[in-house]
Amino acid sequence: IHFVSDMRPLIARYLRESDVSAARTPMLEGEFSKRDAFVLLDADYQSIMQTNQVATGVILVRKTRLAVLFLERWLKACEDRRIMTEEPSVLGIPEYHSFRNNNDDQTAFSLLFKRFGFVPFSVAERDAVVYTGRNLAKFVKAP
Repeated sequence: IHFVSDMRPLIARYLRESDVSAARTPMLEGEFSKRDAFVLLDADYQSIMQTNQVATGVILVRKTRLAVLFLERWLKACEDRRIMTEEPSVLGIPEYHSFRNNNDDQTAFSLLFKRFGFVPFSVAERDAVVYTGRNLAKFVKAP
């Protein structure tokens, strides 16, 4: 990560209306979240499946009880292999037809983020303040 501009305006804008915020990606939940994660995180709704996944590269958090509860639930989700791994879903519910591969901790973060009703910022807003070099190999190999 390399900061290219002052982050304070982004932080002030989004943490004024939300206890947690992060960048909304162009990837859809149904493509990059396995079905077990949807089910186990009580997020198995078409209205969530069709939304853009929220990234974990840059996370803004205002320390409140709600934010701490969210982070505790995210940690718990990250300890569950059925949510975290790229192993096939085991709960017996078929994957969404658009599913490509699971984004591990980002899947858990994004689904919980939406259940908690937090507000994301755009990738363009993120990129205006921070450069996040990333390894795209996982997405290139996705079917």
